[in-house]
Amino acid sequence: EALQARFASRRVLLQHCIGTNDVVRMLGLRNRQTPLDRLKAQTLLAIREQGQWRFPLWQFDPDGPDGVTAGLPEVLAALPVADLSKARWLQRPQPLLDGQTPLEALRAGQLNRVLAEARAVGCGQD
Repeated sequence: EALQARFASRRVLLQHCIGTNDVVRMLGLRNRQTPLDRLKAQTLLAIREQGQWRFPLWQFDPDGPDGVTAGLPEVLAALPVADLSKARWLQRPQPLLDGQTPLEALRAGQLNRVLAEARAVGCGQD
């Protein structure tokens, strides 16, 4: 049952994602390599699905630096877990963030609090 629940969670997460070509169009980038370079640099988040990268829509912000939520690249770099776990963590309410998700806290300008929580994930405080 636990395994089935994790697969179901993954399917739900992937429903709200876009492909590389959509990222290129949305951000007005020059080519398909740019989102992949940003993925490698941890300034964008994507999950590999059936040989394709899928980028969660919730990370994008037309008013944010480089088209993403302010502070997200720093948090992605601080999280010592796989990309799918990062996506789940960013959307899961955290008690030490007053019940907000890390993404909500970032949007509220609480970068330092989110970074502290992200760094603690590797210490078993996920």
